[in-house]
Amino acid sequence: MHDMTHDEVRELLAAAALDALAPDDMAAVLVHVRTCAECTQTLGALRDATAQLAYAVPNVVDDPARRSRARSRLLARARADVAVADVNAAGADTSGGSVIEAVTTRRRPGEAPAYRRPVAKRSWLRSSAAAWAVAGLTALAAAAIIMTLNSRAADDARAVAASRAVDSLRIAQLEDTLSMRDSTLRDLTGKQVSVLQLTAGTPRAPWAWMFWNHATNRWTFFAHNLPQAPAGKTYQLWLVTPRAKISAGTFTPEANGSAAVQATYALARDSLRAVAVTEEPAGGVPQPTGPFVLTASAGQ
Repeated sequence: MHDMTHDEVRELLAAAALDALAPDDMAAVLVHVRTCAECTQTLGALRDATAQLAYAVPNVVDDPARRSRARSRLLARARADVAVADVNAAGADTSGGSVIEAVTTRRRPGEAPAYRRPVAKRSWLRSSAAAWAVAGLTALAAAAIIMTLNSRAADDARAVAASRAVDSLRIAQLEDTLSMRDSTLRDLTGKQVSVLQLTAGTPRAPWAWMFWNHATNRWTFFAHNLPQAPAGKTYQLWLVTPRAKISAGTFTPEANGSAAVQATYALARDSLRAVAVTEEPAGGVPQPTGPFVLTASAGQ
């Protein structure tokens, strides 16, 4: 008995399921199977499959190289077994086929010798039957191996399809990110963009910029050094006009104090009086109620 690698054992599992291996190979396969859960499961499945060979083989393209290796191995084993059977037959009788046994008897002059009926050689019949048995087992093993390879090819195809789906999703996300960046750049650099700087008068004071694109009514707000809002609170952005304080959304800053908000709101060019950020209850409010954190006058 010799040690086998995992891949070598996997190629012989179908033949092992048919008990078509040489004793040394079968022993090596069983030693590996006892310590390998994957091969244990595969061998059990193949034994079930060989008992129900009426099931159709899935119509899936398999690995030609792996199928060729398995087929070559099985055919080589079959040829070797048939060769052994032929040698045994030849050693027992070199005449080949049947034995013609002469009978020496007393006969009259000119009388032809008497012969017994040709007797079929039993060892030759046993060898021929063994050769046919090996050929049959080889065909069954090849069918089982091809079925296993087809199953693996189907699994590989599904894995490739899943990987391609993930890649497509990533590409779509990148395209969305690039599109959003392009849109943001247009909102910041257009000819009709007004810029307001928001400040506060405290140490490490937060500050911010508001970009208003009059052509698209797009508002883009960037803040820095904002502390985290207390529990149950959030920051809310306001556009202040002579008649109303318009909410432009709530936001939570990043750990480094930065934040970005984008909103679309149509507003007359001369109606904006100020931009402000207040601290409000989580979820926001219709009108500002909390302290002002950042403010900027539209006249700045």
